[in-house]
Amino acid sequence: MAADAPFTDGIESIWTNGASATHVSFRIPRADAAVHTANLRLHAEMMVVCGYTEFDSCWDTATGAYCSADVFLSYCDNGGGGGYIPPSGDGSGGGPGGGTGTGSNNRIADPALHDAVDDGKGNATAKLQSAQCQDMIRMNKNAAGISLWNVLTSYSPDPGTYLDTQITFVKGDGTFDIASNLVPCNYDRLAWTSVPGVHTVDVCGSFQNLSTGMRGVTLIHEMLHTLGLPEYPNDPSGYTTQDIQQMVANWCGGQ
Repeated sequence: MAADAPFTDGIESIWTNGASATHVSFRIPRADAAVHTANLRLHAEMMVVCGYTEFDSCWDTATGAYCSADVFLSYCDNGGGGGYIPPSGDGSGGGPGGGTGTGSNNRIADPALHDAVDDGKGNATAKLQSAQCQDMIRMNKNAAGISLWNVLTSYSPDPGTYLDTQITFVKGDGTFDIASNLVPCNYDRLAWTSVPGVHTVDVCGSFQNLSTGMRGVTLIHEMLHTLGLPEYPNDPSGYTTQDIQQMVANWCGGQ
């Protein structure tokens, strides 16, 4: 869907990421700086029963400036055939309380990778009980400057519960990521989150090769991204994926 003559609030394109269509992205032209704030009106169209999370960003190109609004829907249906799960919150915080519905949040069908993720979750949960590991969450912030601990506790009472109820783990091999325009698992990744704040973690087959301790480190690393921690692979002033992995190992333990 495109407009021949782009204008403020006009939708230039819309696409979904994956067959589930849980990730809907809009791209709109940026006519002026105000479009990033008062004139960005996608919210009403994207309201769903439980809520949504929206990430807005603007950038300059050789042909002009653009804004992108990525909207991630949170459905009340648990996928079991239409069953409605009332949200425990009011939906205004970017999604319902209660996570991904009934059952395990490990949705990986491959038995070996499924078991590896469960193994990592157990290790990560134990690590997250330590005060030092929790301090690491507190000291980091999302792009808006909000402590990741405050984000976490808006969903769950503690990090272990958040990891077990608020994140969906899926198999990432072969999955295309529209944010990076890549298939991340083809590039020596262990796991990935499309953009900061999304509560889905794609786990690569290479994750199985890790020790139990490093599986836990990797899942905490991705948990930080689901809370909004950005990663800047090309910016020396920001975290790289190696920086975050090392930070988690230092603060939470690598074993």
